[in-house]
Amino acid sequence: MPLSLSNLRNNTRNLKIRFENVEGDLNLVIYPHRYTPELQKRWEDSATDTNYDEMAGVLGEIIDEWDLLDDNGETLPIDGDTVILLGLSVILAMFEKIGEAINPQAKSRRRNGRS
Repeated sequence: MPLSLSNLRNNTRNLKIRFENVEGDLNLVIYPHRYTPELQKRWEDSATDTNYDEMAGVLGEIIDEWDLLDDNGETLPIDGDTVILLGLSVILAMFEKIGEAINPQAKSRRRNGRS
């Protein structure tokens, strides 16, 4: 059966990110096949320009949902106001997990000491 682009782009994957010495996990539902070269360029440009709204826009195209909560237990939106509050370690951990979902071989290469 041939594969349609929409079926590929709408495929989701569940990810769990654990942070050392932090109570709770960050769970994401992502669209791994929406991470395109154009999206990568937008991310790089937004990081260079420190454009948090654009960073959030890129994350929002990849992440369907997450369970990152505010202090009242409400789910935080994926927007510039939230992204500016995230530590670099959180952003890097999300992209590492997303990268592993996009390319599972990358994880096994890292485990084996290759990059």
